[in-house]
Amino acid sequence: MNNVFLYSVVNFQLTLIYRMIQGTSPIKIRLDRIKRYDPPFGMSLRYFKIVFGMLIIYIGIPLVFIQNKITVASYLLYWFLTIWWWRYFSLCSFKKCVYMSSVSTCICLIGLSVSFHQNKLFVYFSMPYLWWSVYTLYISIWYDRSYVNTSFILS
Repeated sequence: MNNVFLYSVVNFQLTLIYRMIQGTSPIKIRLDRIKRYDPPFGMSLRYFKIVFGMLIIYIGIPLVFIQNKITVASYLLYWFLTIWWWRYFSLCSFKKCVYMSSVSTCICLIGLSVSFHQNKLFVYFSMPYLWWSVYTLYISIWYDRSYVNTSFILS
C-alpha cells in the first residue's frame, strides 16, 4: 500500500498520454454536443466527470495488488478503451460507445477472473472499474436507443 500515490500519478500520466494519442486535449473533455440531448436516468454530466476524475485517482489502490502480466495487459487495454470511450461519447458516436464499453467490460471481467484465485484483494478493490464499465455500457445503450434509429446489434 506504500505505492498507491505513485500508481495514481502514473495512471494520471497514462491517461494524459492516451488522450494525446487520440489527438484530443489531454485535460479538457468537451461535452458541448452531448449537452443537447436529454441524459438518462441517474446521470448528470457534471457528476459523471467528477466520478471519472475520482476513478483516475482511485486506480492506484488496485494497481498495488497486480501480480501477473495478464492482469497488467488487461488493465492497460481496459484503461485505453475507457479513455477512448470518452472521445466517442463527446462526438455523440453512440454506436461506437456501445462497442467500446462492451469490450472494456469484457476485458475487466477477464482480468478479474484471471486474478480471482491469486489475489482476492485486487478483485475486491477493482470492482469500481467493473461498475464503471457497466454504467458506461448502460449510458451508451440508452443514448444509442434513444437518439439513433438503428439497432446496434443488427447493423
